[in-house]
Amino acid sequence: MISELLPETVQQPALWSELDRERRERAWKTVDQLNAKLGRGTVRILSAGPKDSAWKLRAEYRSPRWTTRWDELPRVVA
Repeated sequence: MISELLPETVQQPALWSELDRERRERAWKTVDQLNAKLGRGTVRILSAGPKDSAWKLRAEYRSPRWTTRWDELPRVVA
């Protein structure tokens, strides 16, 4: 895993590690209110991934799976 390549001193902290439950709930309510007022998905957490659909995986650009899919095995035509 990639995380095993980093020193143990380098860790990503939890989003709400220092906040108590009440403050966390208020924060999420605020996010919900902003999204209700400004439009769904306007305010989101970064780990949700990019909002732009242009960044989504496109299957036509992936490598063939010759070793795991019989239907993708190359065919030889004589």
